[in-house]
Amino acid sequence: MTHSIDTVDGRLLARIINLTHRFGCSYTNLSACREGERYAATIELSGPADALRRLALQIRKLTTEHEEIF
Repeated sequence: MTHSIDTVDGRLLARIINLTHRFGCSYTNLSACREGERYAATIELSGPADALRRLALQIRKLTTEHEEIF
């Protein structure tokens, strides 16, 4: 599963990496770059199907809430 993330706070990526490990998943590829004041990242995740489903829901929740704050 691949997720693309666009945010103004680079710490969000660290939170997603921590969640990945907490859900028993891992990331197989990670690329991130800063574009002006924003960060663009792509992360490829692997793990059990149910854990990936729950992780995807958490990532969606994090990115949505984070964008509402900024």
